[in-house]
Order: sequence, then C-alpha cells, then structure tokens
Amino acid sequence: MPPYLGLLLDDPYDAVRFIANRSLRSLPGFAEFTSDFVAPRQQRMADVTRAVAAWRLAGAVGGRTDTALLLDNGVLTDDGRRLLAQRDDRRVKLNE
Repeated sequence: MPPYLGLLLDDPYDAVRFIANRSLRSLPGFAEFTSDFVAPRQQRMADVTRAVAAWRLAGAVGGRTDTALLLDNGVLTDDGRRLLAQRDDRRVKLNE
C-alpha cells in the first residue's frame, strides 16, 4: 500500500491527498511521515518521492512485482500510467 498511497499524495483532489496521508501514517514505519495536503505541487511531488523512498528503505522492494499490481519497484508500469491518464479529473463542486 505505501507506494499507492504515496502516489496519491499528489492527487488532484485535496480530500484524497488528506486521506492518503492519514492512511500512510497508519502503516508500520510511516507513523512519523508528514505531508501537507494543500502544499504547492512541487512540494507534494517531493512528498511522493519521500514516501516511495521510505518504502524502499523498509525493504519492501523484494515483494511482489507482477504486472497485476501496476507497479514496478514503486513506479507505475505503462499499464498503470495508461489507466491513470484515462481518469476523469474534472473539478467537482458540492453545494452544501
């Protein structure tokens, strides 16, 4: 889960970034991980890099690498990037 949650730290939606950070912090080895979900994109990308690097340092690289995971060593595979590009990122506005 850490590489997926790490990638979501740069999601277009603030709420998704908030939940991704909270979920990442609930995992072993990430309790002290901090990320500002409203930070500028450059900072969010740095947070993504830190999350994936922490996952790698924890020794998780030796885990599953089959294509069904859409990740290869914490980086999206071509299929993963293709699916992500098909995502509808239109802004959503909810009137309360």
